[in-house]
Amino acid sequence: MPRFVHDFVDQLAAELASSRRELEGVLERTDALAALHARALDLAAELKRPLTAEDLFGRVSSEKERAQLQLLVARATAWGGNPAFEVGRGAGGRLESGAGL
Repeated sequence: MPRFVHDFVDQLAAELASSRRELEGVLERTDALAALHARALDLAAELKRPLTAEDLFGRVSSEKERAQLQLLVARATAWGGNPAFEVGRGAGGRLESGAGL
């Protein structure tokens, strides 16, 4: 079958590749949000009260745990998400980016 420059098949292949990358990002973000949610649920049960982002991020007990939370935040925000990780700041605040962890 002859191939032509920028034919419809190429356009479909490009769209398919783009959609797969987007889906991978959504799945990555979803996994990170699920992990953060599980941590928040555990802490809420321990504290027996509603949580704030400060509660979750302020309770890290080691540098290893801090790094894990920073990675989760980075994964959750890397694909254009807008999770409620900020504490008294506008979008893109230090905690939302993980810089404050």
